[in-house]
Amino acid sequence: MFSKLLFGISVIVLITEVVLAIFHVVALAVSFVSLHGTFKRKKDQSIHHAVSIIKPLLGADGQEEVNLESFFQLDYEIDRFELLMCVESKEDPVIPIVQRLQQKYPNVRSQLFIGAKNVGLNPKINNMVRAVEAARCPWLWIADSGIYAKHDSLQEMVRCVAPEVGLIHQLPFTTYGNSFTSYLNTAFFGTSHARAILVSHPLNLRCINGMSCMIRKGALEQVGGLEKFSAYVAEDHFLVNAIMNKGWKAAMCTAPALQNHGRVTLSWFFDRLIRWTRLRFTMLTFLTLLEPFTEMFVMGAAVAAAVSHLFLFPFWIAFGIHVAWWALSDFFLLHRLLNEWPKPKSLRLFLPYWFRQLTAFPLFLFALSSRRVFWGRQRYKLLFNGRAVVAHDEQARSTTKA
Repeated sequence: MFSKLLFGISVIVLITEVVLAIFHVVALAVSFVSLHGTFKRKKDQSIHHAVSIIKPLLGADGQEEVNLESFFQLDYEIDRFELLMCVESKEDPVIPIVQRLQQKYPNVRSQLFIGAKNVGLNPKINNMVRAVEAARCPWLWIADSGIYAKHDSLQEMVRCVAPEVGLIHQLPFTTYGNSFTSYLNTAFFGTSHARAILVSHPLNLRCINGMSCMIRKGALEQVGGLEKFSAYVAEDHFLVNAIMNKGWKAAMCTAPALQNHGRVTLSWFFDRLIRWTRLRFTMLTFLTLLEPFTEMFVMGAAVAAAVSHLFLFPFWIAFGIHVAWWALSDFFLLHRLLNEWPKPKSLRLFLPYWFRQLTAFPLFLFALSSRRVFWGRQRYKLLFNGRAVVAHDEQARSTTKA
């Protein structure tokens, strides 16, 4: 009986390995077809859609001015976009930066909103509501403060506009940093995180990150506005579901969203992944419990054990073969997102990549040990319905950005 059980589990593991290999191939194919403008729309397509850019800001991390200035420098018709920036407090150190940029670029239609409007638990929504209410354009591009925009980013976003499209998202990626942890951040967003989104895209699955997302204002109003999602910490997940449930489609921009954070420490990186894992666990519990089997070493151990049991093949050779093909796939995907082949600078990702693989499973286990998360200036306890409550027993230890 036990031997039959082991046989069945081994077969399931090998089938899963084949499915994951297909996912790797699909992700690579989608990255070559859909990213970095490989297949542009016709050049004569008129790009004239008016866009309100919503920038929720919180603090200054050293790159805030660079990131924000990139939006003032967008290569787009000056009268077809507006820049609406929001801060919670009049004491926020980012305010002088905003005012300095407004003076430097007087031709850019911009406005600063100081003071959050309390419509619910979510601090990001509270911060943005007044700007969204004041927006005059039919499209709203919500871009986190850590996003850096290339000159043609807005052009690439509006190329995806179509009558059936309700929202346009960018694949989260990063700019190059100059530290181990910044390369670690790049290695994560250029491999497992990117693969999940790229595989979901052709399958029309709702795996969309809200770091940089352009929403049709009419579609947002149709689902009740931002306020309706203020009870959720992962408001992007529920907002995307609501919009697509109304029949709207989601499009992925050819240009990735470039995160450019000033302080990328190891604790910041780990805290971020832990927070996201806890959010997924409280919203998609069963699928989250399967996540370790989408990681290189956990799946490699399972496959090696299955091959060893079924075919008496040496465990470590099977494990090595699995690790080799997985790493090679990640290598191609990462460099596709970088839009370059290996250069001396990109080779610095080698050690951070393997560190990320080694820490993935321990970090996952630690994330499941609690349902408390830090976000903004507050600590929350996550509930199993996608909602959260403020954890009043402890104060937030730091300022945390998404």
